[in-house]
Amino acid sequence: MEDIIEQIVQIDAMACENKKKNEEILIKKKDDYENEITTYRNQKIALAKHNAEVLYKNIEENLEKEEILKEEKIKSAVVEIDMNYSQVEQKIMEKLFKKLFVLEG
Repeated sequence: MEDIIEQIVQIDAMACENKKKNEEILIKKKDDYENEITTYRNQKIALAKHNAEVLYKNIEENLEKEEILKEEKIKSAVVEIDMNYSQVEQKIMEKLFKKLFVLEG
């Protein structure tokens, strides 16, 4: 009878030992998966951040180019307006002087 009880105790001890080992294995697997998920998440966040920075930089560069083009168009328009104004002013001055000289003469 003692042998049977001793065997039961040994079997129970082995079962407890196996249960403990299995729990440790499960905990390690859980930790490994959590670390893998964390690493994956961090990589994806870093990639998304990088992509957002590249996109932002491209947008900024395009806006700067557009601004330069608009400034050049404005400068060109101002030069054209200035030239037209000078031509009109010159013609008006010539007509005005002709009329003044005609009236005096």
